[in-house]
Amino acid sequence: MKFTRAAAQLTALLGAAAVVATGCSTAESTPTAHPSDGEGWSYTTGYGNTITLDAAPKRIVVDAYSAAALWDYGIRPAGIFGYGITGGQATGNADVSTMTIVGNDGEMNMEALADLDPDLVIGYGNSDDPTSWTWWDEPMADKVNTVAPFTAVKFSGVPLPDVLTEYRNLAEALGGDGDAAKADKAAFDANSDRIRKVAAERPDISLLPLNGDSSSLYTGTTKLAQLGYLSGLGVNFSGPDGDTGWADVSWEQVPSYPADIVMQYVRSHEAFAASPVFVRLPAVTAGQVIDWDDKRPNTYGNYAAWFAEVATAMENAREVA
Repeated sequence: MKFTRAAAQLTALLGAAAVVATGCSTAESTPTAHPSDGEGWSYTTGYGNTITLDAAPKRIVVDAYSAAALWDYGIRPAGIFGYGITGGQATGNADVSTMTIVGNDGEMNMEALADLDPDLVIGYGNSDDPTSWTWWDEPMADKVNTVAPFTAVKFSGVPLPDVLTEYRNLAEALGGDGDAAKADKAAFDANSDRIRKVAAERPDISLLPLNGDSSSLYTGTTKLAQLGYLSGLGVNFSGPDGDTGWADVSWEQVPSYPADIVMQYVRSHEAFAASPVFVRLPAVTAGQVIDWDDKRPNTYGNYAAWFAEVATAMENAREVA
């Protein structure tokens, strides 16, 4: 089974592209799948649209975030694209060397994608169009859908556990082992409880999530799924909040957001080390700094390990704000 053959795909995408028809979208839908039983295969995404094929998909192409999330369930994609491929920032345990890279960052190599002849393309969805990757424009989304239907994972504005659950459901629909991460799920729950406990015992401990480079500086807000989840566990975040995941700040403003623990974005080490404000922050001089990354792999194991670091930092922190 193929959505359409590679040669025909490439010819079609060079001309006017037609979007694959999907069902209506409802944000509250629960992802479901119906593995092939001789009558076809379908999967309903978190957006509510249903992807239908004449048989269960065997060759898939995924963004880096989906590669990481699906790999732990035994799914082995044929191709990969998106942000975070190089350096393993977003790919987690996934072995990129076993996949064909069909695009880096926001780009897509349509010839390479068509040559792979995939049954599905999977990635973070676009809230305005669930048949598009969140970083594609409409023409690119149309072209990709002439090769294979795009299957969107809903991640924006969704609680972290729901994102992890959707990836597990999708992996099972693709033939993966939904119980493969059972131990990691138990660790995720246990370390979530540990954070909830220390947040209740030490409500005055505050954390400031910083991200920036030599030209820009941001604080993460609770609109980011992971910070929203931690906030729900009782974690006290310092810094401005807002309607988006990031708030612009200046170094002059940072001291006005006192914190006992500074969360330092994984790619900001060099820039922050050169900042005279950062190195003098009370939490930094006290050695109360932990790494964080809003693009970390959406796996129970990865989050369980990071939650253990957060819990330990909160348990051991001195109040210095």
